[in-house]
Amino acid sequence: MENNGMNGPKKAFTQWGLPLGLLNAAIYGLVYALNTKLLVSLWLGLGLIALNGGVFIWALVQTRKAQGGYAEFRDLWGVWLGAALGLVLVTTAFNALLYKVIDPTLSEQVQVMAQEKALEMMESMGTPQENVNEALARMEQQKGEDPFSPLRLLMSFFGSLLLHVLLGAIFAAIFKKNKPLFAPSDEA
Repeated sequence: MENNGMNGPKKAFTQWGLPLGLLNAAIYGLVYALNTKLLVSLWLGLGLIALNGGVFIWALVQTRKAQGGYAEFRDLWGVWLGAALGLVLVTTAFNALLYKVIDPTLSEQVQVMAQEKALEMMESMGTPQENVNEALARMEQQKGEDPFSPLRLLMSFFGSLLLHVLLGAIFAAIFKKNKPLFAPSDEA
């Protein structure tokens, strides 16, 4: 994946991003089919973050390996962003399909389950009742708002892309390895 203009990001989009997005959608769809309570599971969220992070880092390592062990920042950043675009595009489309077409009532169910989970967590951590009451009041204000409305899905799409711009820059800086300016010669 040498520096061929947009070849790196385009290839990453199809090689890493789309398959990862489809895998995320399949996992989320399976969880929906098996037990909707798992949709608000912290462990599911952390597991998907670990899976996605691992695949993104693997893509950077493979890109550098394909370039003879060297890769510039912009090449790696482009790969990360191409893969991120594929992932975010597929997962956003899947969420729109799931919450607006397949099960329009799921949004309310998830909101209620998330509120219950938040209250459980606050109580288990010994949060003062005053703070719990404030959180309950805020949750009540949010009832009726659709967290999966088209506008919120769009905001989530661009927010996720922004996060990946930042993460991509950090990891591209970590994994970059420039070719030496002067190649060592075998003559001595």
